[in-house]
Amino acid sequence: MGLPAVRLNSQPIDLRPRTPQLPAPVQPTPLPDLQPAPNAPIIDAATQDRILRRRAQYHERRAAMQHVKRLRKFTLIDPRAITRAYDAKRQALAQFAKPDQPLPHKLAAAKNNVLDEVKNLAQSVRRRFEAEERALATALRQMREDDPGFAEKSLRNAVAAAEQRPAEPVKDTEKLPILSKTVDLGYLDPIRRGNLKPALPGKITSPVTIPEGLTPAERDNPESIQEALQLQALMDFKKQRALQKVKDAQERAAIQAQSATNSQKSEQLKELVELYISEQITYEEYYRRRRSILGKPATALNPK
Repeated sequence: MGLPAVRLNSQPIDLRPRTPQLPAPVQPTPLPDLQPAPNAPIIDAATQDRILRRRAQYHERRAAMQHVKRLRKFTLIDPRAITRAYDAKRQALAQFAKPDQPLPHKLAAAKNNVLDEVKNLAQSVRRRFEAEERALATALRQMREDDPGFAEKSLRNAVAAAEQRPAEPVKDTEKLPILSKTVDLGYLDPIRRGNLKPALPGKITSPVTIPEGLTPAERDNPESIQEALQLQALMDFKKQRALQKVKDAQERAAIQAQSATNSQKSEQLKELVELYISEQITYEEYYRRRRSILGKPATALNPK
């Protein structure tokens, strides 16, 4: 069945699809025939094909070895972990590319896959560290069994090497922040450094006061003087403790009295408010009693 004829301005129009005009194929330029060398052996097609395959295999293996050498710096990651990571990424991309899943499900699946990837990497690294620690412990145990003085010799060698190295100035404490309100860092100030007094003097330069009540024989005996001084120091310490206990008791009593007074005032104010709400007292009486409870001076009210 043909297409109906269409006319425009009394001229027929062809509605059949036109066949595209394809360009003429380009003929490859023939290469000149290479003449083999006079003494070159004759190689058949099978041998030539095998040689080309061997060369391709050689280049592929060389590229793989170079890739492995570049990845040697990542020694803490197991190659199997890398494979699992690549698989997880590929699966995440495949799930993300599925058109039948909505975007939130795709994002959740991608997040789960990334979390699984991180967990796998962490587990592989942890297993690698544990294996290294076990190997190191085994090596140390074997070295101690072979040479019992291995640790002491190693320490001596380290000390000797440190002593042979030249001295180096310590610069780690030069730019530290000065916290004058929390810690006394007067040693950083050269002016304040001379005013510092030792907290525990090594030698007492002031004369020792001989306690009273000693006989002349006891005054000449250093042991008697020391015992008397110790007894006097103990008595002073007990007096200070007793005074401190009295002060603490007075402070606690004052706090309790203040709390009791505050609670009593609160109860009295509540009762006064209830009386005023029930209209048992006037507002003038309410304010007068309130000021007396709070301990404020009475003032003249100016009701409006």
